Amino acid sequence: MQIKILGCSGAKSVGKSPTSFLIDNKILIDCGSVVSKLKSDFIADNIGCLLLTHSHFDHIMELPFLLELLLQDGKNPFTVFASGDSIDSLYSNIFNFESWPDLFQIAEKEGKELHLTEYTNLETISVDEYRVTPVKVNHTVTTHGFLVDDGKCSIGFTGDTYITDSFWEQCNNKKNLKAVIVDVSFPGHMHEEADITKHMSTDLISRELNKLDSKQIEILISHMKPKLIDEIKSELKKAKPDFNLTFLEDGMTLNF
Repeated sequence: MQIKILGCSGAKSVGKSPTSFLIDNKILIDCGSVVSKLKSDFIADNIGCLLLTHSHFDHIMELPFLLELLLQDGKNPFTVFASGDSIDSLYSNIFNFESWPDLFQIAEKEGKELHLTEYTNLETISVDEYRVTPVKVNHTVTTHGFLVDDGKCSIGFTGDTYITDSFWEQCNNKKNLKAVIVDVSFPGHMHEEADITKHMSTDLISRELNKLDSKQIEILISHMKPKLIDEIKSELKKAKPDFNLTFLEDGMTLNF
């Protein structure tokens, strides 16, 4: 399984882009940075679905532009998978003909296969050869992490989360789990910000990782706030010297 890091920042600034991961050039996880990172023809020819963790702006920022591109140039069916609450939020706040046109309605009228499909917590979705399991996590709005399994290996993504148990339990049930992408937005001293925004700080994630049965799993650190990256890296290296940590950067390609 290959993962391209299109964006992995907890904010947007020069050289730092919001969350989007591309699996095997086929499946997107979140849509903070897609059309600004990939050529239009590549998107239209290769990508078949988007897995949306939640409806916060940094995770859906380029979704209107992605859908518009697919309406114009898409050659294949495309599905956005999202929770019921995220779907309600998209229609209420984005695709309401005030913030942006309802591109799904337009696609239906034009006979284009552009779909918005609800997933359910812990009910596995089949996407081509992949099996994707949404796992509800602990954030300020309804949010799900994902476990993605291609039959040979699987990877996990916490999404934006605070302290949680269910996600780690599901990870421990995956015997072929190779890596987990985790949200670490703040250094340890910013515990109040972490508490209020329901994100991980370095001290919180240090405790959460102890819920994993294996220390051999690669831990991929994501969603770091740009001005706090050095501090987060330093604290985690000291706190978890026996863990296999990788600090994600935009443009990375990882193979499992």
